[in-house]
Amino acid sequence: AGRPLRPINLAGANLERIDLSNADLWAVNLQEAILREANLRKASLGTADLREANLKGADFTTPEDFEGVPKKFTPAQVKSACFWEEAKFDPDFQAELNQSPDPETEVDCSRWNPDKLQFGDTYRGRWNYR
Repeated sequence: AGRPLRPINLAGANLERIDLSNADLWAVNLQEAILREANLRKASLGTADLREANLKGADFTTPEDFEGVPKKFTPAQVKSACFWEEAKFDPDFQAELNQSPDPETEVDCSRWNPDKLQFGDTYRGRWNYR
């Protein structure tokens, strides 16, 4: 089993509630993807592009018995996403997030605002919801 081909483009993909635990997502483009309530425990995100992805309820925690390499993503990567405040992180990384500066440019999460949607609205051919 070799390493996955890179870069992989999952921009705009609906990955809601998907189990990506242990996944190698090192350089994957997840920009504007729906990762709502996704299981990303033990996932390797490295340089993954999370810009404007919906992270509401996503689980990035590491099980206590995990002895592997820790996740290597940055607060800047996470803060470039939408609803990162509603995702789950390990306490140390959460503290780092809380202390890190917000992005210089405000993240546009308006596509995930249900108040702006009308019946039948889609985003890149997928249902657009928060």
